[in-house]
Formats: sequence, C-alpha cells, structure tokens
Amino acid sequence: MFGLSFNSIIERELSTPTVFRDEGKLSPEYVPPRLPHREGELQRLTQTFRVMVEAPGSMAPRLMVKGPLGTGKTALTKRFGADLEAYASRKGVSLRFAHVNCREEGSFYSALKTLIKKYLKEEVPERGYSAEELLEMFVETLEKRRLHMLLAMDEVEVLVRKEGSDPLFNLTRLWERIYPERPKRLALIFVFREPECEEALALLDSSTRSTLGYNTLRLGKYTSFQLKEILQYRVEEAFKEDAVLPEALELAADLAGERGDARFAIELIWLAGKQADA
Repeated sequence: MFGLSFNSIIERELSTPTVFRDEGKLSPEYVPPRLPHREGELQRLTQTFRVMVEAPGSMAPRLMVKGPLGTGKTALTKRFGADLEAYASRKGVSLRFAHVNCREEGSFYSALKTLIKKYLKEEVPERGYSAEELLEMFVETLEKRRLHMLLAMDEVEVLVRKEGSDPLFNLTRLWERIYPERPKRLALIFVFREPECEEALALLDSSTRSTLGYNTLRLGKYTSFQLKEILQYRVEEAFKEDAVLPEALELAADLAGERGDARFAIELIWLAGKQADA
C-alpha cells in the first residue's frame, strides 16, 4: 500500500498553521529598518559621508569597514546606504547607493559590469572591454547624469587576493590622477572580513594600504546580551505573538554568544521555528 501522493503532502503541509508571521525577516539577505547595538557605528558612517549631501562633489570620502563574520558589516552598510540615498533625495541631491559583493562577482571587471548594468541601467557592449575601459565608462555615465554614488564593495579581501592593489588603487585615485577638475562623484566603503583582512592588506602596495588605513571602522563581536536584544527584535518581526519562549531566546543568544555571531543566532531561531512547525 502506498502512502500519500506528493500533492496531498504539499496540500496538508501548506494548510497547517505556522509559528511564523513573516519568515523572510530571518533571511540572511534581509536588512531590517533598525540595527540594535550598531547606533554608534551608524553615526560614524553618517559623519564620514554627510559631505555627499551637504556639499556634493566637493570630496570623495572613503572608509574601510572590517570585522568578523556575523558582526553586521553588510547589514550596516546596506542600511546606511539606503537611508542616505533616501535622505539625499529629500534634499534634492541626486545620489545612488550601490552594493557589490566581490566574492560573488569574482573579478573587478565583473563588479564594474554589474555597477553599470544594475545600478546605472546602461548596456555594456559585448566586445572585449578592459576593466579600465569599463571604469572610464562608469565615471563618464556618472558625470553625464550629474549623479553621485556611494559604492560599498563587500568581501574586498577576495578581490585583493585575486588582483592585488590595482582595483582599489584605481578607484581611490580616480579624482586626483584622471579627473582632478571634475566634481568628485564616487565615495567608497570597502568591507573586509576578519581575520582574512590582515592577510589581504599585506598584499597591497604601501600607497594603496595607506589610503585605506587612515579611516577605519571596526565592528566587534556581539555579546550574548546584545544578541538577545537583536533576536527579540527579529522575533517580533518574524514570528507570531508568543510563538517563541524567552528560554529559547536565551539559549540561542548564549550559543551564538560564544562566536559573537548575529547571523548564527538568527539562524538558530529560524531552525527552532521550522522544528516547531514540523
């Protein structure tokens, strides 16, 4: 005798109540409106890049953000970038935030292609452009549109290991080497993961390393107490009321507290929710 058909199993499961209100709020890609225990870092980002709104084109700020896995580097830069873009729009400043992950892109050429196609909505000719030609095309498009951009490059250590100093050198020296008379339309956030960061920085030439090293924001590991508050916030977004017991929050925060890893803590709560639904 055979069991239930696949359709019957799917129908039964989808008609069963769930503890989740919005499971997507626990996705690694989700960036919440608020980032508990990163308010000071958000203030530092704002201080660094406020010139983009107050005096657009006068400076091209750059900042290195580094920290271990799960400390909120990507979420922080994405949250700040989106909020700065929205604020600039309200002030009448044409500013766009862009985020590229160097591990996913695989090369500087691919990252530039993504910037041009995804964020500037320009077609990239199929003929073999070099990375230098794509960079020129990118800058010319910003100039033509009178657009300012805050670019966050994530997991930069991967790019440095593959291509050395050239990509970062070319980006950070654009305005002084090639376009000294033009408005400075590109500001940069380089996101490095620790401990790989130190190895990557050692591969850079001294000129590029000094350009990055003077303005650094380091994100430390979260404590168990901080993780508990982060989880409480996410639980309110993702789960139905009273679906998660306080003891479950405590346990997840304590387990993840050994690593100081918010991503791991959120994954533990998500897995607990899936188990409760099973």
